[in-house]
Amino acid sequence: MNKAKTPPMSREDLNRSLFYIGQIELEITTLQAEMDAAVDAARRPFAAKLERRRESLKGLARELRLFCEDSREHLTPGKAKFCGVTFGKIGWRKQLDKLAVRKGVTAEQACARLLDVGHDELVRTEFHLEKKPTLAAIQAGRLSEAACERAGLYVKPGREDWWYEVDHETVQQHPDA
Repeated sequence: MNKAKTPPMSREDLNRSLFYIGQIELEITTLQAEMDAAVDAARRPFAAKLERRRESLKGLARELRLFCEDSREHLTPGKAKFCGVTFGKIGWRKQLDKLAVRKGVTAEQACARLLDVGHDELVRTEFHLEKKPTLAAIQAGRLSEAACERAGLYVKPGREDWWYEVDHETVQQHPDA
């Protein structure tokens, strides 16, 4: 692991650094809240109008669909699938069939029933390595190193992660904050 080549840090220097980091984190939190409030304030005057327009659009689209369904033979004669006009197109397309699980039956139950009647090819089986129990078995000696090698497994030693935590309350209460 490469470590920075810096002189040793005193507890005082450490405390000062955490204080500055804390001040910046608090400033970011404040700025984020101010920005969110400004964005909300900018959206507020438009929200009701947008909602009304969306509802209006839904109603017009519903009316258009009903009109088109009533006039389908006229708009799309023969085998035509769509009708193009100056401002756009309308049409119909066949959706693919979808498979659904009946109410009261879980997907797992449906899979089990398919397997019971010999349709293994219709059920996806996935293997997942349970890492925590496998590691516990290795550490407890229930799974040997040789068995791990045959399976293509090895234990990667854990590494040390650096972290920091700022006491924001103390930073806020400091006279220099």
